[in-house]
Amino acid sequence: MNLNLDNLEDVYLVLLKNQQSAEQTLRIIPSSQNVQSIPENRQQLNELLDRMGSYLREMAHLDAFIQECLLLDQTKISEAKKDVLDQCNVLCQTLRENSREIIKWTIETKRQLNDEQSQFSRADKTIIGANKEDVFLEKEIYLDVLEEYDQTRTILKDVHQEILVFKDLSEMLQVAGRRLNISRGKVLSLETSHELDVFFDYCLFQYQVDGKTIPERYYDTYCHLHSGKELEILRAFKSSQFSLLKIKHAVGEYGLVVHDELTREDLFMIDRGLSQLAGRNQNHAILTHYLRLPHFIMTTGASTGVNLNSAEGEEMVETFQNLVQKRRKTTTDGVCRQYITELYKIAIHKNVLKTVCSRELPMAYAMAF
Repeated sequence: MNLNLDNLEDVYLVLLKNQQSAEQTLRIIPSSQNVQSIPENRQQLNELLDRMGSYLREMAHLDAFIQECLLLDQTKISEAKKDVLDQCNVLCQTLRENSREIIKWTIETKRQLNDEQSQFSRADKTIIGANKEDVFLEKEIYLDVLEEYDQTRTILKDVHQEILVFKDLSEMLQVAGRRLNISRGKVLSLETSHELDVFFDYCLFQYQVDGKTIPERYYDTYCHLHSGKELEILRAFKSSQFSLLKIKHAVGEYGLVVHDELTREDLFMIDRGLSQLAGRNQNHAILTHYLRLPHFIMTTGASTGVNLNSAEGEEMVETFQNLVQKRRKTTTDGVCRQYITELYKIAIHKNVLKTVCSRELPMAYAMAF
């Protein structure tokens, strides 16, 4: 849907439909004590969390458009348009709050279900490098690590959604949008869900206030709400690192060995999607932020495969090598972040992100005032 003043009525109908759906969900969600800890219920909770998280991200996208409209010269807008615009604004704010309430309920319910299960209990392992990847070809150990990856990804999803619930994203979106040259006023130019996810990932780890990212500030404020494995993942999340990871080869069905030139080491990664790139025998890298866990590394959720043989890939490698050189000369963090921003700008404006199959945003827009 292209967002402009001419189709405000369509925007209103979309918001109204989503708000009715959110209200219905709030009415029917049961007490968390009545939810049984069975796989079917856990899957439904994950699906609900995904859906509400998408709503929140898209509401931030749409809210920026509505606020931009409200700043226009109101004398040039008809009274009918003003009325629809006001209704859209109210619906948007209400939908965001209802989505947050549903997310809070879902996360709390998942926590209670998790408390009914035993915690992870595994022998201590070390981060796997290229010289040890053969160990993970042993079926029992490999499946053990894969299970830990899936459980970690689930916890990470909850943590990510909580950050969306507890933090006002407006200023972050505006600042990051200007840095990446994808904003016009308060409006972002994004077309696919993958572009939106990568943009949010960039925001979380590259936008700072008082020298701290949102995950770092979230940890400082809310770490007392977490314990056990959740707290371990939260610590890793706030310390996530950026890199353009060079893919070396596949390990089993879902593992791969990657090289981080920034740290000069080979690392064992688990990823159900990116492992397919490792099996193509092509020259690829991964633009991502990643977590270092005791047994493996994994992406923070939004990552992009880069064909290094393409013109865009070569440009990204050149920019990344400049970042490596600056980092090794202990250049200030601000300078290094500029190179990271340049890498994301290349990925966005040279259509590298569009090489990832992804649904078109229902509220993607081109301004037409």
